[in-house]
Amino acid sequence: VVDECTHLELEDSKLTGTIPTELGELDHLVEINLSYNQLEGTLPTELANLVNLHTFFMGDNRLTGPIPEEVSAWVALTQLEAYNNDLTGSLPSQLSTLPKLKYLRVSGNMFTGEVPELGASIINLDLSDNAFTGSIPTQIGEMGGGKAKAIDLSHNFLTGVLPSELGAQTRLVFLYVDYNELEGTLTGVPPDCDDPPPPSAWLLTSLKELSAEGNSLSGAIPEELVGASALRLLNLARNDLKGPIPTTVGESSLEWLDVSGNELTACVPTELGALTHTLTRLLLSSNSLSCSLPAALFQDASLHALSAADNVLTGALPSEMGLATALTFISLSLNDFESSLPTEVGNLKALEKLFMDSLTLTSSSIPSEVGQLTALRVLSLRYNNLEGTLPTEFGALTAVVSLEIDHNSLSGSLPTTLAGMRDLVDFFWHVNVFEGPLPSELGVLSNLQALVGAYNSHTGQLPVELASLSELVELNLGVNYFLETSIPTEFGALTNLHDLYLNHTALCGAIPTEMGEMEELLTFRAMNNGLTGSIPTEVGKLTAMLDFEVRLNKLEGTLPTEIGDMHNLMTLLVDRNDLEGTLPTEMAANTRLRRLYTYYNHLTGTIPSEWDSLTRLGSVPDDCRDQRDYECHITVSQAYVAVLRNRLQNPIPETVLQQCTVVIPDPPAPPPLPPPSSPPSPPPGQ
Repeated sequence: VVDECTHLELEDSKLTGTIPTELGELDHLVEINLSYNQLEGTLPTELANLVNLHTFFMGDNRLTGPIPEEVSAWVALTQLEAYNNDLTGSLPSQLSTLPKLKYLRVSGNMFTGEVPELGASIINLDLSDNAFTGSIPTQIGEMGGGKAKAIDLSHNFLTGVLPSELGAQTRLVFLYVDYNELEGTLTGVPPDCDDPPPPSAWLLTSLKELSAEGNSLSGAIPEELVGASALRLLNLARNDLKGPIPTTVGESSLEWLDVSGNELTACVPTELGALTHTLTRLLLSSNSLSCSLPAALFQDASLHALSAADNVLTGALPSEMGLATALTFISLSLNDFESSLPTEVGNLKALEKLFMDSLTLTSSSIPSEVGQLTALRVLSLRYNNLEGTLPTEFGALTAVVSLEIDHNSLSGSLPTTLAGMRDLVDFFWHVNVFEGPLPSELGVLSNLQALVGAYNSHTGQLPVELASLSELVELNLGVNYFLETSIPTEFGALTNLHDLYLNHTALCGAIPTEMGEMEELLTFRAMNNGLTGSIPTEVGKLTAMLDFEVRLNKLEGTLPTEIGDMHNLMTLLVDRNDLEGTLPTEMAANTRLRRLYTYYNHLTGTIPSEWDSLTRLGSVPDDCRDQRDYECHITVSQAYVAVLRNRLQNPIPETVLQQCTVVIPDPPAPPPLPPPSSPPSPPPGQ
């Protein structure tokens, strides 16, 4: 009975091991389905005996090796699917000899070499997500006798141009060539051609989806292409296309248009407003589009996503924006809009993400109507000229997970109604002029992971309620004015905290011993305050710590020997305090240390010879070499050991000096704390 089996259906059966060679003895088999298992090993050559096989499904396994040349025996095969495996080698040319093969899907493998000429019968071809090289074969125009329906060659390393022979595929519906290295124009013309022919027929008739994202295609977008009546999806993102968006786009039935990341110029065509019942995605970001944003765009009741960020759009944000009530995503950042955010934005009840960063909004405030966007999850209004207060209505934004309003001129107090934002994960309000105490109600936002409010004018106490934020990873309240307040001992409960920034906040009191419980802490910066007492020995428990910076305080006592237990420490800044005693020999274990400042203290004794092990002092990290970003600049320019202005008796050991870029001379006096009325500007890169 088994010998006469015609169908073997073992899809998603949790199979392991290899495909048995004995399967080749079931020569009556017509269909094999081994998809969605955990099969390994190579394809047995014995399968060539299955001359009656029509369909063979083996996708989503762990198969390796090549497709054997013996597949030429599968003369009855119509469908072969081997996607999402680890198959290697080149695609065998014998596949072109299979007279009935219509569907070939081998995506998600590791095939290499050139794309071979394939059989004239294939109408659906998927070779995506492999490592094919070379050009697209001109024979592709003959595939399926010119009746191919779908071709997917995306995510390979194909070069050359789109072959003009594709014009023979007059019934082609889907063409995907994303993320290759194709060049030339969309009509298959090399970049240096002076007399290009008109677009081929496949651009004008049956094609519904064309995706060519992530290549080096150049030239203009053909008018005939964007106006093609059958086209529904056109994705030309991340190429080198130039010129305007053709006005013929208004004659199309496009549902998805993505031309972001090119070099397109001129105005956004008002004709896009004609697509009021079809267009759902309009993505225009990272071009050089100018003029104002057409109000007609927002007459489109079907529009779900609009991105026009990183252009040179000007004028007012149209009040008609409130008519596009299906919008779930808006990104208009990095433009030159000059008006305020229209109050009509409050009508967009379906909106989930709103990005309006780095605009040139003048003397505008955040409209209270934003509080009506109850579906909103991400709100980013960074780097604008926003003034006024944060609306109390924000408390109704219960779905928001990320709120970014930093780098503005917002003032007043943070509203206590923020306690209503129970899903909030990231809250960034730094570099504004907020004042008053931090609301203790922030302590109920149990999902918070980032709380960043540096460079404001907050006063009062550090709320102990923040200690309840057990998920908190970053707490940055530096450059505020928490006069005559201390670091709450309860902060020791923040055991998931990675970064704690309390610099320039006028704090006083001792560093809590409870800090030793914050075992995930990587960075502690509390410089330029009025901290007193000693550095607690419990810091030795902070074995993950990279940067410990408490310079410019009033700390007394000795450097604890337990610092030697902080084996990952790279920066230790304790200068300009009142420390005394000797330099601990135990610090010889801090072999990752790059920056050490101890000057302007009262240290005595000698520099331990054991410090010969600190071979990285003053070195530049490998990932900073030949880079010019801000963090690397700081590392390079300040990579030294500073131990002067103490009472050390012996000279700095030569072995230490050899590691240092600079030994700091007499440093200047510490700068005074800025007055509350004029918060200092952030350093570059903040």
